[in-house]
Amino acid sequence: IYDGGGSFREGLSPVEIEGQHGYINKLGEIVIPLKYDFAWVFWEGIAVVEKDGKCGFINKSGKEIIPLIYDVADSFDGGKAKVEKDGKTFYIDKSGNRIN
Repeated sequence: IYDGGGSFREGLSPVEIEGQHGYINKLGEIVIPLKYDFAWVFWEGIAVVEKDGKCGFINKSGKEIIPLIYDVADSFDGGKAKVEKDGKTFYIDKSGNRIN
């Protein structure tokens, strides 16, 4: 039924239908709506999603916990994620605060 998908991680898998991405559970039920241009697997309870060329982060309930304001974003690892905005690369914590 899906045009594409990823691996299950933390109980959810990203899927794609007609260019829109969201997440399913292990029963195949859509649990986070297919409304993103791209979606990555969950790490540390948080996933990177992209919409209109900007990246941000959602939790496993689908809530956008860090706004989609970054040009590039990596998954969280050790409580921090590398992001790029306006040509500058830096790390943020799970609240979206910049880490120096």
